[in-house]
Amino acid sequence: MAAVVGFRRHYHFTPVLAACASGRGGYTAKNQAATPEQFSEHSVKARMKAKWFKRCGWFYVPVSVPGTVVCLLAALFCLTVFKAVDRRSHSVSDTLYGVFPFFVCTFLLLDWIGGKTSEKAV
Repeated sequence: MAAVVGFRRHYHFTPVLAACASGRGGYTAKNQAATPEQFSEHSVKARMKAKWFKRCGWFYVPVSVPGTVVCLLAALFCLTVFKAVDRRSHSVSDTLYGVFPFFVCTFLLLDWIGGKTSEKAV
């Protein structure tokens, strides 16, 4: 087995990504590409301004495309788990005991994402 020594991964941002980060047509005032810190800072702030969910009682209702995609992925995962567990279970209680940990984790994750991407309650 040969080990690779001294290998460093260099990250290169294209002018398109730099344009998004700097807002100056692709290059900064010194004609250099934007730094990774500038790119990540601006993109995260812009992305997190959009609200994905709206609080409705105990639940979060998706109000944007990313929120809908998250809900559909969670439902697809729960359906897949249900089919896999139900295929090998012998009774209703076997199925419920089998899907419970997966459903709880999925819904807790969905609740956490909804709480982080919705408007704060007053």
